Amino acid sequence: MSDPFRQAADQLIDTFPCTVEPEILADYGLMLTEPQRQDVHWMMVVLWLYWVNCGLRVSVPKEPANEIERIISYRVEDFKKSHGGWAHDEDVHAMVERLHTQWDHITKSGNEPIAVLSHAVSVLEDRGTIKERERHQVLAFFLDYVAIEEIGSVLIAIEAQFAI
Repeated sequence: MSDPFRQAADQLIDTFPCTVEPEILADYGLMLTEPQRQDVHWMMVVLWLYWVNCGLRVSVPKEPANEIERIISYRVEDFKKSHGGWAHDEDVHAMVERLHTQWDHITKSGNEPIAVLSHAVSVLEDRGTIKERERHQVLAFFLDYVAIEEIGSVLIAIEAQFAI
């Protein structure tokens, strides 16, 4: 791994959603159990990976983008292991790929990022993580804490670094 790839991955990792504190959720009127909170956090990680991967695909040439994605994938896996895994037992990679494919369809259809966030909230509701009445609070939380703009700003700097 060369240093510029690691530096780019580090910059993106700085936007990673490390935790979801109960106090922050309470500010949105959400009183979730620990497994629910972990599932909301997991969805934030999946959303974060989606926005990072989308940005890399459009901003950075293929080889550097692939290397940066690989480094990030290892870091996320290390995070998962050091924090006891995710709140569910299903195949995480298959779920991530399925959601990313669905979200690609949403964005390629011309929808705004909020449509992807809304879909993520629907997935949490379908899984039984949240109740229908909590949808708006979770969506507001995602709007505030899924760092789409911050990821975009970092990607602008990375794009300049790897410009052809």
